[in-house]
Amino acid sequence: MIKDANAISTNPDCYTSSDLKITMDNLRLNENNQFLFKEPTNFQFQTWGRKLGKCQYKSMKDINKPIYTTFDSGVERGVIINGYKEGIWIEYFENTEIKKLTGKYNNSKKDGKWVEYDELGLVLNEITYNMGVIVSENENIINANEVLQNTNNIEDNKELIFENINNTLFDNLIKINGLFFDPVKNIPVTTEFKSGSYLGKITNGYINEYPDTWTKIDKSGNIEYIGYFKNNLRAGDWIFYQNNSIYEKGSYSEGLKTDFWIKYYPNGNVLSRGAYSNDKQEGPWVYFNEDGSVLETGAYNNGIKTGPWLNLVTGTTTNY
Repeated sequence: MIKDANAISTNPDCYTSSDLKITMDNLRLNENNQFLFKEPTNFQFQTWGRKLGKCQYKSMKDINKPIYTTFDSGVERGVIINGYKEGIWIEYFENTEIKKLTGKYNNSKKDGKWVEYDELGLVLNEITYNMGVIVSENENIINANEVLQNTNNIEDNKELIFENINNTLFDNLIKINGLFFDPVKNIPVTTEFKSGSYLGKITNGYINEYPDTWTKIDKSGNIEYIGYFKNNLRAGDWIFYQNNSIYEKGSYSEGLKTDFWIKYYPNGNVLSRGAYSNDKQEGPWVYFNEDGSVLETGAYNNGIKTGPWLNLVTGTTTNY
């Protein structure tokens, strides 16, 4: 039996999953289907232990308390509150940052719309749940051949003329009905930007989709952001940089922030973690101090703080 002095706290100001390297193998379920830590080994205590006394268990009974943590195992990302999966969770294809499945949990039960993707980022299936029960299912939402056929039909109907335009500056292009046009020849652009403020390809007036990336370079020659487009709207995973360091990363859908987003301090520590829905913060969020300790926890509803917010520095709770 491990001594009490080595035990890990369930207090949310003591750790994040990146501190603990938590995976589902480290957890167990109680009779209420709440996640708890398995009784850790000595090695895990050495890996997970924190120096602050307030972050240690007061007794071994605390091992049986439901946990609070941000969870990022590499293949699954989300938040556990009072032992339950809550808010938006994302599953990834193994050893990639490509989304496989995304949706929202309520007390560890799938709730609302869940979307399944293939490895190209196309939607395979949409399932709507009501507290774990399937309400509706819509398979094969997007088929690659159908997308290509629809694109060809659009081109035929509009009788658009395409040609390669060399040395075109992106800032000089004009956008008409969602397409990028050459301002002189008045035709949809097909070109590749290999230098300057933007790096990427445009085909038939559209910024190329996945797997082609679109990159912006700042005046100092550093990357400002890199990501994907679909129908000339931001889509899929995006990474933003400041001074050559990652500042923020997350996903877009139809030009709006969605799913899990993370911001970072210049030293690389996490500043905030949480989810967006339709470009507004949604569900549980955690804010951190620059040293990695938790500053504040709470939840958003449609971009507005809601319910209790706990400040771990002052020890105060504010209700919204």
